[in-house]
Amino acid sequence: MKETCLGVLTPDRGAGGFLLRTFSSMGFITRYRLTVEGPEIHINPEGGEQPPQGWLFRTVIKRTEPQELVETVQVAPPNKGFFDYYTAKLDRVTVEEKAKAAPTPPH
Repeated sequence: MKETCLGVLTPDRGAGGFLLRTFSSMGFITRYRLTVEGPEIHINPEGGEQPPQGWLFRTVIKRTEPQELVETVQVAPPNKGFFDYYTAKLDRVTVEEKAKAAPTPPH
C-alpha cells in the first residue's frame, strides 16, 4: 500500500491556535487543532469532512533544547483512551558537526 498526504495549516482566529487539514491519497480529509503551550505544540484530532475510521492519533512536539525536539505520538483504539505509541528525539545537526562525524576517506 502506498499513501501520500498533504497538510494545510491555517490560523484559527476565532479560537486561537491553528487548524491543520490533511488530505490523503486514500480519500481521507482529517482536521487537527494545533495549540502552542510554551515549548510544546499539541496536535489533536477534530474529525474532518472524510476522516478515516478506527484509531485516533495525536502528537506533542516539545522543544527541549535549542537544537532538539522530542515528538510523542499517542494513539487510541475506537472508544478507548490514548496511550503513548512512540517517542522520538530529533536533533539538528550543523554542517560542521556533520563534517566532523563523517569518516575520513582513504588516500
